[in-house]
Amino acid sequence: MTGILRVPRLAALVTIAALVAAASLVSFAESYRGLYEWASGHGLPGVWAVAWPLQVDVFIAVGELALFVALADRWAPRSRAALL
Repeated sequence: MTGILRVPRLAALVTIAALVAAASLVSFAESYRGLYEWASGHGLPGVWAVAWPLQVDVFIAVGELALFVALADRWAPRSRAALL
């Protein structure tokens, strides 16, 4: 893009990326905390209570990132359907 809107567009994209990253980190932290409290409250001992939330959230994060890459790389719809 050229012209007068190039710099504001870039600023908007950087702001969007920062807000999405911050929201993702906060969501991940809140999810981890909730799952940890649930696990420890239901008797899962020590390191297992610490690891269990990661087992759930890491798969969610990987799935979201795979869908983003599929969209960004313009994978064929048939390839993207395999991710769901």
